[in-house]
Amino acid sequence: MSLHAPLLVPIWVPILAGLVVAVLPRRGAAEGASRAIAEIAAIAVTILAAVWGVLIWASPATLGSVEQVTRVVTPAWDIFRSRALEIDWTGQVLFSVDSLSGFAGAAAGLLALIMTVYAVGFSRQKGASALRLYSGILLSVGATFGSLYAENLVVLAIFWGFLGIPFFMLLSLGSDDAPAAAKKAFIIVGGTDSLLVLGIALVWIKTGRLTFGGGALSTSFASLAVAYACFLAAALAKAGAIPLHSWIPGAAASAPVPAVALLPASLDKILGIYLLARVSLELFALTPFLKGLVMVLGAVTILAAVFMALVQHNLRKLLGFHAVSQVGYMVLGIGTGTFVGVAGGLFHMLNNAIYKSCLFLTAGSAERKAGTGEIGRMGGLAKLLPVSFVCAIIAALAISGVPPLNGFVSKWMVYQGVVEFGQAGASGLGSHLWVVLLAAAVLGSALTLASFVKVLYGVYLAQRLQDEPAPAGEGENLLTRIPMIALALACVVFGVAAFLPLSGAILPAAGVGSVKAVPKELWAGFWQPSLATGLILVGLAVGVLIYIVGTVAHAREDAPYTGAEVHDEDFRFSGGDFYETMTRVPPLASLYERAEKKVYDLYEWGRRLVEYAGKALRALHGGVLYQYVTWTVVGMVVLLWLLMRRG
Repeated sequence: MSLHAPLLVPIWVPILAGLVVAVLPRRGAAEGASRAIAEIAAIAVTILAAVWGVLIWASPATLGSVEQVTRVVTPAWDIFRSRALEIDWTGQVLFSVDSLSGFAGAAAGLLALIMTVYAVGFSRQKGASALRLYSGILLSVGATFGSLYAENLVVLAIFWGFLGIPFFMLLSLGSDDAPAAAKKAFIIVGGTDSLLVLGIALVWIKTGRLTFGGGALSTSFASLAVAYACFLAAALAKAGAIPLHSWIPGAAASAPVPAVALLPASLDKILGIYLLARVSLELFALTPFLKGLVMVLGAVTILAAVFMALVQHNLRKLLGFHAVSQVGYMVLGIGTGTFVGVAGGLFHMLNNAIYKSCLFLTAGSAERKAGTGEIGRMGGLAKLLPVSFVCAIIAALAISGVPPLNGFVSKWMVYQGVVEFGQAGASGLGSHLWVVLLAAAVLGSALTLASFVKVLYGVYLAQRLQDEPAPAGEGENLLTRIPMIALALACVVFGVAAFLPLSGAILPAAGVGSVKAVPKELWAGFWQPSLATGLILVGLAVGVLIYIVGTVAHAREDAPYTGAEVHDEDFRFSGGDFYETMTRVPPLASLYERAEKKVYDLYEWGRRLVEYAGKALRALHGGVLYQYVTWTVVGMVVLLWLLMRRG
């Protein structure tokens, strides 16, 4: 048995720390000390996990050849000297790190650290709730590293399932609606965890294999195709893709902001897309039909979720639907199976975690300041929350795919991947629809930008209603500003200097050891930012100059009007009403109506099915003696018939 420290540290230290925090005294004089200990432990341990994850990822072992069958076995830096980044037990490799899992672990650790710092500065939780928050964060970090570093499929299932405990703990905190939203999330994600176990069992029964390594399994066999579908469902539920997405908007609107930014916005996205990439590119060899199915699911997720986001009135629920929509780009890129598409999907996984977390953090500050999360009742926060406003602008442009920010780069790579998939002439579902899928992805970006025009205006720029009280909530502080600024800067750097994450992390994770190994023709799909960035800066300078010149001249005052209609002086156009007419335009009106009735919610279908089954069983058991005698006799007759038939 070989148990080497490097892979154990970011797994077990956070889990043990989380368990210790969970049992700290919660009442009386020790309450304040327990909260202080929990905060210090959360920051210290997430720093350790983040640094350790980066060291493991940046080691020569992890960044070495991804062609090795036994992936990371060479020594790393001095801290890992004479140790292999692999843990085996009786000849079975339990944990292992390669360029993909190492990159995902480093990203997860750094994002968890940022969210923890924000949680300390933002959290309103007290007593038991505060301890649950920090305990849940630590347990989530440890379980995430365990899932990412697991080489054995049974070990993966253990940590994947264990993550459901802190998952429910964190999402159940918050508003009065939080417990119901957490239960829904737990049932959806937990149900697909069971499918993950079923998929692992099918792989073992068919092949006798319990590790990722060993060659791709053909999904032309029905049993292995079913196994892949089970893995796919687990990945899509965790990431929040359609049709297993419905837990995210409710959780986003009700759970504490640090918990939302940690789980649906970052860690869950990383885990879900990591598993999708691992099983689609390594464990299974997909048939053309399955590739096309994955791509179609990605495109449908992009469009359906962004249409729902457009008409939302609650800020965090709107962001929740965008968290779903952005998963579609990752799924679409990985589904292409092309190098540039897969690299784009993985890069978008990282970019989305960055700008989506930033948007949730800015939304949390705005909601706390305004005392409400309804966009129509907010407004005028740009002057009160200047850091949040600037960071929200940057993150909103990034998620909308506006150059030269990071979201544009990864989306452009996904577009290129879809084009290459179509030009390759592959057979299957996607080969006939690739133009439609590409158009859906591009349209999704345009609609995303439109929805964030609504957000930026309604939350930060619009005038507040006269009967609305002035914002009196707590404003920004140092611990809430630092995470937002760090994430906003990452949006800029990873766009303008996209070669840094691409060459250092994304390309090795996608299967290429260095930029030099990438065929030159593929670089058409990569963002070349120099010229475009310069032109954008020139355009901004010209715009600023025009604004300055315009303010020098005397401004004409007039009554507010829309088109030819003049309004009263106190007229205010609410940002929450943007695009409301879409809900009345056919055929969108019927689609929105069905969405409000939860026709597209698999959870609701399951809940109704269980309810109807329960009513049927209650009807069969009415408490009347002859009914029970009848069922007993019928059961005995069926058993006798089966036994006689077998004999």
